[in-house]
Amino acid sequence: MEELKLVSNDCRSRMDEILSESWKVFKWQFINKAFVKDIENEAPFQLHFASIIRSIGNMYVLHGETFYVDLETKWESHDDKSEGKKKYIDITCGFYKLGNSVPEYACAIELKFKRADYGALPHNLFAIYKDIKSLESEVLAAGDEGMDKYSEGRFYFITNNNDYCQKPAYINKSKQQDKYKSFGLNGDKVDKQVVYHPEKGSDKDRVVSLNNEYGISWEKYGSAEKDSWYFLEIAVAK
Repeated sequence: MEELKLVSNDCRSRMDEILSESWKVFKWQFINKAFVKDIENEAPFQLHFASIIRSIGNMYVLHGETFYVDLETKWESHDDKSEGKKKYIDITCGFYKLGNSVPEYACAIELKFKRADYGALPHNLFAIYKDIKSLESEVLAAGDEGMDKYSEGRFYFITNNNDYCQKPAYINKSKQQDKYKSFGLNGDKVDKQVVYHPEKGSDKDRVVSLNNEYGISWEKYGSAEKDSWYFLEIAVAK
């Protein structure tokens, strides 16, 4: 007789189970076109994924708890370089003890959805790195749990462009100017620092510096390249 295996009661284990199952369900529905309309951008991605997280999350609450999911949660940066800068997190979720106003465990989630014809690769890759940096800042921020600090972060990306899996940006630029290095999502881990060209009207490079390296593991659906979809989940934790 086998021992009954249950998910641990601690919040981190339950959150991992909730997000793993939610991502699995979302990918199945996406591939099988289970939605009323095809997902073409991040807005329906956000809506449907949040709905799945809410449904599965409610199955993992203990007595005296509740599970919440919010969209476009305002977050104010507290790092030195962007003090007072406000942004909105795509999805936040977590556990509350009933009667408490602050979650006991919270997760910040950022999403990206890019079809093959959506913008230039370097620009989109830099935007992804900014999202990962935002998640890291949110997880490492000082403050009350769930208010201006999150226990963990997750980044989810869907694309039908395999260049994101195989090609780094700035290959030629790095050969022309030493200060620029190629960067992308084609390796086993994210790059810890990305230097990107200045915005129009500025002479100051845009830089993303990460404190930690986060693993990259792509999933592919489809045999023919033109009909394939690629899925990426990056976990951001302390």
